[in-house]
Amino acid sequence: MTHATAAHAHVRDSVLAAAWREDVAGLRTHGVPGLDFTARHLDFDQIEPTGPVRVDGREATTAGLLERLGLGEPVLAEVTDAAANLGLALARRAAADEELRAKAAELGAGSSIALARRLSVSPAFEPCLFFERLAVHGHHLHPCARTRLGMDTADLLVHDLEGPGAPIRFLAARSDRLRLSGPTDAATLLREGHPELDKALAEGLRPGETAIPVHPWQYGNVVRQRYGGLFADGTLRELPGASLPSEPTISLRTLVTAPGTDGRRWQVKCALDVQITSTRRTISAATAHNGPAVSAALGRIAAADPLLAARVGVLPELAGVSVRGEGGVTRDLTSVLREGFGSHTRPGELPVPGCALYARSPIGGRSVLAELVAEHGDPADFLARYVDLVVPPVLRLAAMGVGLEAHLQNSVPVFVGGTPVRMLFRDWGGARLHGARMAAAGHALDLYPGSVVATESLDTMRAKVAYTAFQAHLGEIVRLLAAEFGLPTRESWRLVAAAVAEHAAPEDREFFLGPTLPHKALLTMRVRGDGDHYVPVRNPMREEGR
Repeated sequence: MTHATAAHAHVRDSVLAAAWREDVAGLRTHGVPGLDFTARHLDFDQIEPTGPVRVDGREATTAGLLERLGLGEPVLAEVTDAAANLGLALARRAAADEELRAKAAELGAGSSIALARRLSVSPAFEPCLFFERLAVHGHHLHPCARTRLGMDTADLLVHDLEGPGAPIRFLAARSDRLRLSGPTDAATLLREGHPELDKALAEGLRPGETAIPVHPWQYGNVVRQRYGGLFADGTLRELPGASLPSEPTISLRTLVTAPGTDGRRWQVKCALDVQITSTRRTISAATAHNGPAVSAALGRIAAADPLLAARVGVLPELAGVSVRGEGGVTRDLTSVLREGFGSHTRPGELPVPGCALYARSPIGGRSVLAELVAEHGDPADFLARYVDLVVPPVLRLAAMGVGLEAHLQNSVPVFVGGTPVRMLFRDWGGARLHGARMAAAGHALDLYPGSVVATESLDTMRAKVAYTAFQAHLGEIVRLLAAEFGLPTRESWRLVAAAVAEHAAPEDREFFLGPTLPHKALLTMRVRGDGDHYVPVRNPMREEGR
């Protein structure tokens, strides 16, 4: 099977699985005439197609499947782009895997985990980047995981996950036209360990100006073309000599800087006017303002609570900036600076982004999770330890009014010898914060007016936890342990349900252990185009938690 064929089959099957979960056109409840397929049924009404997908007796293309389901634009354009990009990514991944296998043989490493440990002796090695790049398929539940509308092939070769990336660029901006959050601005922190950047900014900035970081693709394709007026009136100026080497992460808009003279790396989340999965990845002023405040508050909460302090690390966002243009704040020039993982791991610890756990290792072909479990030795004990790092913290925070977006993309488990020992969380723009609960727990936040992270609905806050922590996160861990080690899913969910029963606030317990849980309807949302939409799916913890 060619890379292109494999990519189209994967995207088509992802569309089918999403349509089943969301019961698009009544697919799950009563079927769709002329649409036939076989599938393995999983928890939370998920399916895994296991054979041909046919429409009217013929093998279905993605376009034919969408048509039969009554779905058209913009879904077709998005999934077509996703399939093309995934085909390119699979080809690039295959070449990279050959190089990794050669390196593993040279170093005597029998797994990707062992290889990462051996490569970690070099200060230039970044383990989270290493593992994220294995996650070639992207988000495991999203049919548009590799959509990059706005980028062409030349752009992808540089800026996509498999690419080398390009240096972060900087603009000079009038300080009185900026809204800054955090103790200082991003450029001030970035220039500390990078003498060349420090020199360029010292020579290029004028009094009354602040340097702001810009994604290199955004710098070349959006800023000048869209905001000529801001350059004309002096709000913005180019700084041609100011740049900072960086590499793309799985989110593309978040870039990891090269290590500074102190060995420190930063993560810079930049506005990127490209549709990745479901959304054009610009950044709101609310996100830039709230990130430092929310992460600082969560850091204080975690440090003061023994249960959280023993299990959780909060990756702080230290600086945010947005630019006020003629029509208000522009989302195209907003950015957030986040600490790197090196400041939050200890010698001997290996951080592995959750989104890489289901990726196939280039050394042996098992999942990265399977390699970790093999090192640990006991799949059931591994799950028990892993669940203890997820369930008690997210439910303790929910009881305080914090609905953490704890899916695999935002969660970074830390391992010692294959054993999960701590969970790092990052990226706070998708959290849901219940003000009354937070106030009752003694925590107040100064949020940007109209912030989507704020909610008055407990069920909205609970739904965020239910979907991200239990379905998108633990659901995948349970599936992998069943598929690769034969760990019975019923026993796994009994363990999770017991943790929920023990740690959920009494008023939350029935929500999380009820007959159904809300599932974020990613495919339906593309059709509706009106924000978050949830559908009920069967809860495998229902019977186990009673």
